[in-house]
Amino acid sequence: MQVLFPAALDGISSELVDCPSRAWLPAAQEAWDAAQEGSKRRGKRGEVPFPPAAAERALLTATVEGLPLGEQSDVKAPLTGFPVWAWATPDGVELSFSTLSSAVRRRLAATDDPAALAHAEGGWRTPLAVFRFADGLQQLRVTSRTKMPWSDYVVLRETLLDALADRRQPLLARLAEIAGVAAMVASERALPTEFPVLNARLFLAWRGFLESRVAAASATELAAFAQTAWPLFRDDLTTADGLEAALAGDWRADLRTWIVPDERSLTEAIEGYLGVRLFAAPLDRFRTVIRGHVELLEGFATGLRYAAAFGALQGAPLTGEQIVAALALGEHAVAQAGAALPGFALPKSSHDRGPRMADLDMTLESIC
Repeated sequence: MQVLFPAALDGISSELVDCPSRAWLPAAQEAWDAAQEGSKRRGKRGEVPFPPAAAERALLTATVEGLPLGEQSDVKAPLTGFPVWAWATPDGVELSFSTLSSAVRRRLAATDDPAALAHAEGGWRTPLAVFRFADGLQQLRVTSRTKMPWSDYVVLRETLLDALADRRQPLLARLAEIAGVAAMVASERALPTEFPVLNARLFLAWRGFLESRVAAASATELAAFAQTAWPLFRDDLTTADGLEAALAGDWRADLRTWIVPDERSLTEAIEGYLGVRLFAAPLDRFRTVIRGHVELLEGFATGLRYAAAFGALQGAPLTGEQIVAALALGEHAVAQAGAALPGFALPKSSHDRGPRMADLDMTLESIC
């Protein structure tokens, strides 16, 4: 059996045993069982019986309700596999790793090859339950009404990972290319015949969109979610006291002060995090392809807002582990909210002469 997964997490099995997040598994199982009691809703034909997103919701519910941690031996399947998820594809089995796990986040912060994938021919190192989609993932939902073949999805994913891995461009420029591809998929409802070319207009449109999404984040809602998830993040982020005030403060000044000066040293950690997200979305939360891309970009913007606030709280620049934790917090805040979100749209074509790429500021400071 061939297993495919992000190379950054190769060999992580032994580290997961001692991950603090695993102490919450018995409480998460209790939260899941309680949610199912009395439920008469039957799963629709083809519905994933226990998607990874449900396990993450159970874990967050356990933390916010303060359920007792209990004994590890009491945990029942499929939570025993946390934070690793597996599903069958036409090409084999793929693995995804939840960023609610601090062990996973620390591996991502340490990787130097964000887009590399690893193959294991004999299976994963520890037993896992493998989810099997009703149609065998022969097709993926692009929207609720349209689908694309698995082979097209693989091409799309490889294109996005290749864009992330191209270190000839600054990180924001690579994200602009990724956002452009996602926008074209949303427009055509299929794998584009030609992918958009990164140019000044595309980058400026993306930069403006990113700034607007960072600014749009609700300080109250983000602070409330951080309090919910805090038991799973407190090993990496120093404090949540005063977080709402920090989030409501001048995020541009905080980003410029605590993140921008260290952008170069933080880039590899950010790339490592984004590589895993690009590999897993939208399957890790059973979203449509378009919704998966929208949540990925929105989560990145929300994570930057968290990063600026935590920098202000601790009065010091963030480490690689902390920037990954902030981005993961943003990811889960967006995923759990499930709100309607705007997608990035490609700029209209024009014959007017645009600025040169070499003249553009492509650093994080440019959104401040």
